[in-house]
Amino acid sequence: MHNSIDSRAATAHMGLYITTTAASIALLGSGPNASKEAKKDALKLLGGVAAVGIARVGYLAARGDARKDMAIAGSVTTLGLATWALARGFKKD
Repeated sequence: MHNSIDSRAATAHMGLYITTTAASIALLGSGPNASKEAKKDALKLLGGVAAVGIARVGYLAARGDARKDMAIAGSVTTLGLATWALARGFKKD
């Protein structure tokens, strides 16, 4: 069993990674000269990053480096974000 410091560090690292990536993508796709296609590409990228985040949290939980209850809650929330972003990114106009 790993100690709780490892669990908190892994969770905080993933939250920071997802948040900064989402903010970067949002800024890239929201400029005054951003085309609709650039915005859709930014959403696709955000969905992909969120999916990778879900996989990483699942891996950490399986290794015992993250609490399973927190991993499930975070993964469900991130799945909602990934689904929304991918649906909007691939939506036909």
